[in-house]
Amino acid sequence: MPTVLRSGPYSFHFYAGDEKERPHIHVRSGSNKAKLWIVPEIDMVRNEGFRKVDVNRIIRIARENREHLLGEWYAFFGDRT
Repeated sequence: MPTVLRSGPYSFHFYAGDEKERPHIHVRSGSNKAKLWIVPEIDMVRNEGFRKVDVNRIIRIARENREHLLGEWYAFFGDRT
């Protein structure tokens, strides 16, 4: 489970078995979890426990770091496009 970004209380990571899905990122803070697609654009797939204010922050952070997150995905899984 490589952690590719930390921002405040949020840890952005993916799982080694995620390569069969399109690029996405998991976010965790305490017991709260979320999943966001990275392509074609940042989009929240699942939210487990984050408040609306946290969801908005997570989406903003992911948008600001989209190229980094995508680069880390392809560095780990390879570019399959």
